[in-house]
Amino acid sequence: MLAGHNFDATIVFIAFSGEEQGLFGSGEIAANLTRYFQSPQVIAMLNTDIPGGDTSANSATDLQSFRLYSSGIPRERRSTDPDGTTDNTSANRGVMRYVGTWGGAYVPSLNMVPELREDRPGRASDHVSFINNGFPAVRMMERFECSPSPVDNSCGGPFPCPPPAQIPAFCKDTSFVTTHQHSPNDQVKFITPTYAASIAQVIAAVAASLARAPDSPQNFTASGNSAQGITLNFSGPQNGDVDHFVVAARSVSENFYRQRIVVNEGDGNTISAQALGLNPSDRFFVSVATVDSKGHESLFAWPEVRCDSSSCAIPSYAKPTTVIPRSSPNYNVDDEQ
Repeated sequence: MLAGHNFDATIVFIAFSGEEQGLFGSGEIAANLTRYFQSPQVIAMLNTDIPGGDTSANSATDLQSFRLYSSGIPRERRSTDPDGTTDNTSANRGVMRYVGTWGGAYVPSLNMVPELREDRPGRASDHVSFINNGFPAVRMMERFECSPSPVDNSCGGPFPCPPPAQIPAFCKDTSFVTTHQHSPNDQVKFITPTYAASIAQVIAAVAASLARAPDSPQNFTASGNSAQGITLNFSGPQNGDVDHFVVAARSVSENFYRQRIVVNEGDGNTISAQALGLNPSDRFFVSVATVDSKGHESLFAWPEVRCDSSSCAIPSYAKPTTVIPRSSPNYNVDDEQ
């Protein structure tokens, strides 16, 4: 569907080998991009793994949404790691917000459910290889799966949480004999084709939007505080059709930005918390994005700046670089370990 269109950036489709054996295919490509591409710059990696809409584990209501996993800093990787928090920032979470905003705009029939961790507790997929190499990446998948995997670690402990109560008992077999994953029971008859197609539509919409948008603003900073207003500083991208810039903010208790305000490049853009849809005493994250003449919006600049009633600052853990620190090297990235 996308082949007949032109894009400012390159869209690459990859089917990775060796995922179940240890993410070998994606690990090789993510670590050696210059072998395959000239001067590569990865804007985002969109991974879909298990998008079939298993009819045994999902109800009709479940098939109106999908999970999106995006890690914070530090990354929520191990079985014993609790879920992340909205009072956090990462390049991966920026991609999550983009999928929720623009995937939702083009495919409103499918709702994104943010999962604030790298993947289900103790499991992984090919997006992890790109995160390991400092590239923003997320995973999209069906709402529930015929598998003994817990969805998250929101049970309060002990971790990992048990698998969801609503899936059938035969799906919870830890030996994977009666599950639909990794067994002869993984059959086409359990797939919901229209659901898988809807996830493909979300991916196509997000990839096309990103590939037509300008680059994100550069050198973004903000000073001031939430009580008296904040002053923005940033520069536009070197290339691309730049029409204007938008600034937006989200409360530390929210995943998504509230409303967008048009701003100009350069110094001296002073904005109140009220203009951003917040209260003067609120704690919030703020960032800025580039928009072209046709309305295509870039990813918001990362790192976001966190503001409270006393000051604005980039969080100490969020360095202005694409590299995201790894977790313990003892973690087994095999999807089923």
